[in-house]
Amino acid sequence: MKIIIPNDVISVPMSLKRNQQLWSGCGDMLFINHDVGKLAIKRTKVPKQVTHSRISQSAVALKRKAHSYQVERHFYKYHACELIPPCNTASYLGEGGANGMDYIVFRDFSSQGFVQVDKPSEAQIMAVIGWLAKFHAHFLQSPAEHVWEQGNYWHLETRPDEFKRMADGEVKQAASLLHHRIKNSYWHTWIHGDAKLANFAFNGEQALGFDFQYVGKGIGVSDLMLFITSVLDEQAQLLYADDYLKLYLDTLRVELLGKAASIDVAQLLSEWEALWPVVWADFYRFLLGWKPDHFKINKYMKFQTQIALQQGR
Repeated sequence: MKIIIPNDVISVPMSLKRNQQLWSGCGDMLFINHDVGKLAIKRTKVPKQVTHSRISQSAVALKRKAHSYQVERHFYKYHACELIPPCNTASYLGEGGANGMDYIVFRDFSSQGFVQVDKPSEAQIMAVIGWLAKFHAHFLQSPAEHVWEQGNYWHLETRPDEFKRMADGEVKQAASLLHHRIKNSYWHTWIHGDAKLANFAFNGEQALGFDFQYVGKGIGVSDLMLFITSVLDEQAQLLYADDYLKLYLDTLRVELLGKAASIDVAQLLSEWEALWPVVWADFYRFLLGWKPDHFKINKYMKFQTQIALQQGR
């Protein structure tokens, strides 16, 4: 179904409502009523200088952000349709461009009963873990064509500015080793790349994922780590993060049943479990360069980082 959006509708001024704006002035979400129902239109136009209190837009950052929206449009157009419930995604209805900006048209997922939450229930956390396992199983060993060669927004190769700002120390010294351990993992999949709670919505115990700007090649536990940082505080991470890792790996094992005989499921699960401390250390490296007093830096992250550093010695 190709949805036509009149130019006068798509060209209305960008929203001033904070909850409808994209990150740092890069666009907005426009919600309209249409003959086919409620629509959500993601309009993007990356400025040469983002409106952020701590960022001076470098050429690297500008290129990364602009490319992220190209990747997202490709994913929705060609790959989101491969996924079936309960691995729900926003329903793609078309795309276009007008007045120097690009846009993607979706069915407004609120009309399908999905809502975003600030504090997820245990059932909703488990729904996202199940969603991630299905997503990772589906794209296992897929080549990185028209998505990021390395998914997520914090990996070392895409963050030279933050690396330069890092204070000297053992994490900075180990940054390249941590990066290569993840990048050179034998088993890989496509990862969501920004799997925080804010990029999921819920209908009962079903999850819907959206915002695929950083989808690309990676290891599944990277998505799980970021999700956990968005739903569990320090104490809860110390108590439950390892249990959620086990749940994810058990769910992934089930999802991989019946896949190609060439997949050594036991080897895959063992490799990704061993890289659990490494993905935490790698994200810690990013935060130390981005905002060294970030609230996500805590005892669990530092504990996992020490394990990763000891593994590399």
